[in-house]
Amino acid sequence: LGQLTDGRVGPDNFKMGFYDYERGQGWVGWRNDTRNGQPVEIKFEFDQVREFTAVHIFCNNQFLRDVQVFDEAVVMFSVGGRHYVGDPITYTYMEDRIFENSRNVTVKLHHRIGRFVKLQLHFAARWIMISEVTFESDIASGNFTPETDPAPDIQVQSDVHLEKEVRPNINKPVFTVKPEDNSLMAVTVGALLAVIILLAVAIFLIVSRHRQ
Repeated sequence: LGQLTDGRVGPDNFKMGFYDYERGQGWVGWRNDTRNGQPVEIKFEFDQVREFTAVHIFCNNQFLRDVQVFDEAVVMFSVGGRHYVGDPITYTYMEDRIFENSRNVTVKLHHRIGRFVKLQLHFAARWIMISEVTFESDIASGNFTPETDPAPDIQVQSDVHLEKEVRPNINKPVFTVKPEDNSLMAVTVGALLAVIILLAVAIFLIVSRHRQ
């Protein structure tokens, strides 16, 4: 697989690359029906821990010959090379069944850190053929330690149980209404009647004098 990183790409017609006398002009291909549905997986090892910004994958797309650009690419990173514990970067390619020319597919890597990169390519047709894989990266600054085997998630059970209890309010003040005094009511009514009678008598006397 050294020709995937030799800086040279194959022609649109992949058969020309296989029969070319000059090495490094061909394609590397994988067939879907020989992999039991598993994606193509390529691992890259770098001399130092690096910060990655993008990867360019030069792909063949002769769909009339059952060759297409991958359906999905998954990129994972590791410092030690044994455990890839971070969230992978997933890129979905929009299928092109109009133009058969080869093309560079760029996947942004968002400044991820690692010395090992695992690239998984999922099939869109019977064949995946790539000619070159190029990374954009810089040496990462800082101290990095290899990843450890991630521990399984442990469910934490709470030992504190809070129950809200409703208690009766025994200190709530009680208001009582005293019955009204009936004798006071009778006196008031009697006084009003006396005033009304006196007014009626006065009016009667005034009217009688005016008639005389």
